[in-house]
Amino acid sequence: MIRFHVFSNPMLKARIERDGYKCMLMESVEPRLRDAVAVTIRRPGEFERLHSYLNRLSDEHVVYVLLHPVRENRDGCIVRRTALTSSENDFLSHLILDDCVKRSCMDLGISKSGYYKMVKKLLGKLNLESVEQLKAWALLHLSV
Repeated sequence: MIRFHVFSNPMLKARIERDGYKCMLMESVEPRLRDAVAVTIRRPGEFERLHSYLNRLSDEHVVYVLLHPVRENRDGCIVRRTALTSSENDFLSHLILDDCVKRSCMDLGISKSGYYKMVKKLLGKLNLESVEQLKAWALLHLSV
């Protein structure tokens, strides 16, 4: 499934949905993501189908294309690299949907230090270096 993610631009979200694609609006305090679009491509055919549309979008907005092929093992089952607990999945979903630490703590029922411990734990578990990489990983691996 092709899914677009738009950062801080409800009008752009509406435009993409009018064009027939699923789109999720996300907020971020990261200045580089303001007014940006991210799309996850899983199969080569999806990129070929979206190529001209992405070119039109990139005339006005920063477009991030995340290439994420589905991997299968010999038995045809999808390979999962890392298993996360339900609380870690909830935390990551909240992290990419709402970037405000205070609100996340209140919604998840954790302290501010617990929030940063969870970030540190996930960065170590997933072998990532920054919160931006963690958000990108969550976009690729979670169907939010």
